[in-house]
Amino acid sequence: LPGLASSPDRTLWERPLYWHYPHYHPGGATPYSAIRLGRWKLYEFFEDGHLELYDLEADLSETENLAGTESEQAAALHAELKAWRARVGAQLPVGNPRLEAD
Repeated sequence: LPGLASSPDRTLWERPLYWHYPHYHPGGATPYSAIRLGRWKLYEFFEDGHLELYDLEADLSETENLAGTESEQAAALHAELKAWRARVGAQLPVGNPRLEAD
């Protein structure tokens, strides 16, 4: 929504927002889940399990992955993301046993 990110009413960002995209897309997107809480946004990519953490107040374009340097923040958000997926019964991607590797 226009102006929402800079709104003086920050209460929207005090609750977690979640994304869950458990499949591939022809445009190149790979399976992931994400959580935004306050200034932080964390992605979990299912192909290799890596995490990406961004400080949206300092890096709105999400160019500097802080998962390594802010490991406690990443772990806390990752735990909340996994708990949310369990609460809502989110399906995770599974391998296709009929897929032949190149």
